[in-house]
Amino acid sequence: MNVSDIPLLCINGHNIERVNEFKLLGVIITADLSWDSHVAYMLQKVAKRMYCINYLVRAGLPTSDILCVYCSIIRSVLEYACPVWHPALTKKLSKGIERVQKRCLRLPYPSSSYSDALCTSSLERLDDRHDMTTQKVFREIKVGLL
Repeated sequence: MNVSDIPLLCINGHNIERVNEFKLLGVIITADLSWDSHVAYMLQKVAKRMYCINYLVRAGLPTSDILCVYCSIIRSVLEYACPVWHPALTKKLSKGIERVQKRCLRLPYPSSSYSDALCTSSLERLDDRHDMTTQKVFREIKVGLL
């Protein structure tokens, strides 16, 4: 079906404008329902904040404080509304998101592998957290409907 085949939406005699993408509550939704634009937006947003982690490591802050800042200003962005978009991510997009956490953990744990840094920091892979969060939300929705 072509987009032009779908009739225009009209409310109170006014046609609603069609757009290819829009932001709703901080989530970018595209006409084709792909998440490339939203993930690019998130990655651009956290790229500006990653310098902060680098600065804190160079300043000699304790690792626990650095992890707290990471979870507060970077991971929170990468997890915002994940039940909406995570189930439809491609492997490429998911890897791009995971790469951010990998880079951030490399700063306080420069000689550790990613899996070792996750163990040491008591953090989980982002894709695992997104899966658990999504499953939890949909279980709660399912229970609410019964």
